[in-house]
Amino acid sequence: MSPDGGHLRSFPLTLATKGQRLLVAALAAEKRLTKRLGDLGLRRGTEIEVVHCRGDGSLVVLRHNARLALGMQTASGILVTAVDAPAPGGIPATGE
Repeated sequence: MSPDGGHLRSFPLTLATKGQRLLVAALAAEKRLTKRLGDLGLRRGTEIEVVHCRGDGSLVVLRHNARLALGMQTASGILVTAVDAPAPGGIPATGE
């Protein structure tokens, strides 16, 4: 169990590192931007991988086979959690 009582801690996407696999936990953006991100496939529960980070907070993420470039302001409104390493047998760990 994690120190916060079993709940995964979320953090802004701008703090992610290259190669990190993440789950979108929440979108903390205005309604119009949230809809646009959803149209691009970035919704709560979506798994993404960071493929490129810049020092200014902008980055490129991979969602399925699509790469999405996100500016620092947009990325800072996307809260994510780290994806656990798969358990033996290829079944993802649930943490429960």
